[in-house]
This record gives sequence, structure tokens and C-alpha cells, in this order.
Amino acid sequence: SASSISISGISAISAYNTFYDSCKNTGNITIEDALNSNVNIAGIIGSDTSVYRECTRLYNEGKITVMKSLSGINASGISVGATIINKSVNKGDIEINCTGGIKVSGISNLINDNSNREIKENTNYGKISAISENGTVIVNGVVYVSGNSHLLENFGDIYAEGKSVKTNGISDGYGNIQNSFNKGNLKIKVTSDEEKAVVNGLFEAGSLKNCYNEGNIEIITDGKVECAGIASNGNNAIYSNCYNSGNIDIYSNGTTTVSGLINHCVGVINSYNKGNISVVNNGNTLIGGIGYDMGNISNCYNAGDMYLITTKSSNNTVGGISSLSERPVNCYNVGDITVINGGESTWVDPIRSFYGAYDQSVRSCEFV
Repeated sequence: SASSISISGISAISAYNTFYDSCKNTGNITIEDALNSNVNIAGIIGSDTSVYRECTRLYNEGKITVMKSLSGINASGISVGATIINKSVNKGDIEINCTGGIKVSGISNLINDNSNREIKENTNYGKISAISENGTVIVNGVVYVSGNSHLLENFGDIYAEGKSVKTNGISDGYGNIQNSFNKGNLKIKVTSDEEKAVVNGLFEAGSLKNCYNEGNIEIITDGKVECAGIASNGNNAIYSNCYNSGNIDIYSNGTTTVSGLINHCVGVINSYNKGNISVVNNGNTLIGGIGYDMGNISNCYNAGDMYLITTKSSNNTVGGISSLSERPVNCYNVGDITVINGGESTWVDPIRSFYGAYDQSVRSCEFV
């Protein structure tokens, strides 16, 4: 079996309950060939052991490079394993090439110990490139799992390529999240037609308030796609005062679900999308300017154009505000909708589209 090594600019191995404050790394870290070793590598804390104390004011500007590895890579600009990191900055680029799986984040790959402590004021400026020949690639611009968080920011572009890819501009999420944003562009390539690409401008899940994405998203795959400008799965959450202005371009060959803001949640209020959505797909396609399958949508608007080219003639929906959602109220759409080769079972509506039924639940909405 593969061995494991830990490398960092400050501390490769951390004892339980270790505290890090005001630490800085400016040196580059390069692995030319990790052979058959699993690698934990970070600018400050390289150990994958949870520290379980708040670490603050950590700074990295050194570049991390793994040129070749036959096993997995666990990499981060600041820390691989510290549980709580606040007020920290990464400016170092991260470039990973390997055969196995990759998990990489701008700040930390483990940042939640299931406590109620808030993760806050973390910023990533570094670009991330993660390429795996045969493995799963997971990339988050700031942190892996954030829990309750505040002021998480990403400016770095992300490129991820692998057999299976999950990428978020900020984090997986799963908590109450406020005042966070992404400005980095996301480019994704999935090399297996049996795997789904999951890509979000900000988070995969969570309850968001006052958050936005300005980064463009591009996805190339022969498989399925789940993509949203903000978040793909809000579960029982309500989103408020959020916006997306990044364009989304998808080239796929399987069921593709994409929204300007959120795909699934209880509701969205006081939010908007200005990003254009373009899909070229040979499978079923579901597009919503604001959302896809959700509850209430109120006081929202879409100004992004939607463009669909498909050879699949059934079960396609394109909605200026939503697709398969409920009760849009006080919403409007000014974006153009273009569908080519949609077939007889493609449902298009400037406000809300869904399969084969007349919409009786739209109130005070307008297509301009």
C-alpha cells in the first residue's frame, strides 16, 4: 500500500491542541515525483491531524507544485488539517498533477469540527490547477467544509480535470453563510462519461445571505452536470440578497441541470442573476435563470440570456426565472431565451417552465 508523507513551510506534523498564530511562509514547495506516496502538503500546516484550536493570522505566498504522483494528493495554501482558521490569507498558486485523487483548497482542507464556532475572514488569491489522470478531484477556492462562516473570499482562478470533479468557488458549505464572494473563474473538464460534474460559483450547500459570484464557469464533459452560479443544493435553506454575474458555459452529453443562482432550496428572496447561461448538450437539459426545483421565489429578477442547443427532444425545460419551481412572486425577466433543436417536448417560458402544464401560480411577474 502507499505510504504517506507530510510537507509544509512551517509545520509538517502537529500535535493535538496545537495553536498557530501570526505564522508566515514565503518559500516555494516543489515535489518532482512523489512515487507511490500519499502526500499532505501546505504552506503552513502540513499535518492532516485536526488541531482543534483556533488558528489565526496565517499567511502564505509560496507556490505549491506537485509535478508527478502515483497516489493521492491532499493540498492547501495554509493548512491540510487545522480545524478552525480565521483571518488568514493565501497568495501562493497551487499546481497538482497526479494519477490518484486530489483534494485541494486555497486556505484549508479541514475546517469544521461540528462545533458552533464561526469560520471568518479568510481570503485566497492563489490560482489552483488540479489534474488527475484516473482519480476524483475536489477543489474549493477557500475551504473544504466551512460550517457557519462569514467573509470568505476567493479571487483565484481554478482549473480542475479528472475522472470525477467537484468544484466550488468558496466551499462545500453546509452551514449559515454570510457576506462571502467569489471572483475567480472556474474551468472544469471531466474525462469519464459515467461521472457527474458538480460545479458551483460559491458553495455546494448551505443557507446564504449577502453572497455573490462574479467568476465565469466553463464545464466540458461527456457525462452529467449539476451547476449553479451560487449553490446547487440549499436543502431546507432560504437564500436572500444574493447575486450572480458570472457567465456559465456547458458542453455536456448527459442530464444537465443549471441555474443562475440555486438549483434546489426552500426559497429565494431579493436576489438576481445577470450571468448568461449557454448549454450545448445531447442529454436532457433543465435551465432556470434564478433556480430550478425550489419553493417560493419572490422579489427576484433575471437579466442573463439563456441559450440551449440540444439533440434530445424530450424533457427539456428553460425558464427565465425558474424551472419546475413553485410560486414566483414579484419577479421579472429581461433575458433573451434561444433554443435550437429543442424538439416537441422542450418547455420554454420567460418566467416559469415545467413539463406539459399551464402555469397558474405566477403572481405579479413580468417578461420585459
